[in-house]
Amino acid sequence: MSNIGTESLSNVRTIKAFANEDLNSMNFALASQQVFEYGRSKGYFFGLYFISQKKVQAIADIAIIYIVSHTFGYFNLSIGEVTAILLYVRTIMQNAGTLTNNV
Repeated sequence: MSNIGTESLSNVRTIKAFANEDLNSMNFALASQQVFEYGRSKGYFFGLYFISQKKVQAIADIAIIYIVSHTFGYFNLSIGEVTAILLYVRTIMQNAGTLTNNV
């Protein structure tokens, strides 16, 4: 007897769910649109962040080259030492950028 009652209640729930199909579809569409808008705004933020990070990195490279070129004669550096300084500072900048991306 209990199985028949459980089956009847399950069927009633199924019928009610199909009766509210339009409402459920509308709620799902609204929830999907909200998730989409959130993802899009997050995508814009990350896109702007990574593009600006690359621009700042390029400006920093130019600044390093400018500073080293002006101090080249003053410290009597060889071209190898200048390249080593440039690559060392560039490596530090890349590692710092990687750390900030992962935090």
